[in-house]
Amino acid sequence: MSGSHTPGSFKSFGQMLPTTLLAASTRQRGTNESLNELAYRQIRHQILHLELPPASLLDETDLATALGIGLTPVRHALRRLAWEKLVVIMPRRGTMVADVNLSDLRKLFEMQLELFSLAASLAAQRATPTEIQRMVQICQAMQEKTDQIADWLWHQQQLHELLTAASHNEFLAETLSWQFGHTIRLSNLAADTLQASLDARTAELARLLQAVQERMPQEAAALARTYLAHLHQDLVSYF
Repeated sequence: MSGSHTPGSFKSFGQMLPTTLLAASTRQRGTNESLNELAYRQIRHQILHLELPPASLLDETDLATALGIGLTPVRHALRRLAWEKLVVIMPRRGTMVADVNLSDLRKLFEMQLELFSLAASLAAQRATPTEIQRMVQICQAMQEKTDQIADWLWHQQQLHELLTAASHNEFLAETLSWQFGHTIRLSNLAADTLQASLDARTAELARLLQAVQERMPQEAAALARTYLAHLHQDLVSYF
């Protein structure tokens, strides 16, 4: 009979359906995660680079429209940014970009100093030749950009990320990533103040990378601490 089904055909259909649903579910989850990550990265970038200034109120609908996505990824991103203390979610009042608080920054700097020193020590032990070469190239680019603060800060951000990644400890790198977000934002606020010290900070980074290249973990840790302590002093002087 043309409309009949054999037992085998039902078995085949039954085997395919869960697989198809699983594939569709996986694709949907991947799409949602991609949109969540897109919203997070875009909003975070705008906060760090002062396109969304400190203490400014955020409208979820406006953010979603500007990014061309729905409200759910935006809300997911804002919760993540609240955990990083870059935004403040106020129940029944809305969401605000976190203001710059010197007391909180000092506490953050205390932790950042220890963790960045550890990352430098580990990088001196674990960084690959390719990673070292890339870091040296970026530092050389920084030496050529000491009269262009925006470009210098961009390279500095890249170098911080590469050095922490070269520790080959993803937990450490992730923690330092959100901590350095606050440093990036304050650096953009204090750009005029930082300008005078770019040559000195670049020289300190060059010495740090030399210690990493020569596989001297204790020296790298000490130089990382010196560099970051001076950078913190520069940033605090903005206030």
